[in-house]
Amino acid sequence: MKAERHVFVGSKASWYDITDTLLQHKEY
Repeated sequence: MKAERHVFVGSKASWYDITDTLLQHKEY
């Protein structure tokens, strides 16, 4: 299974950085 996007990035930990180029959604 290949990841297509990140969801719930609005509630991720402030110290965690997403460094890939996938789409990011604050909510689902």
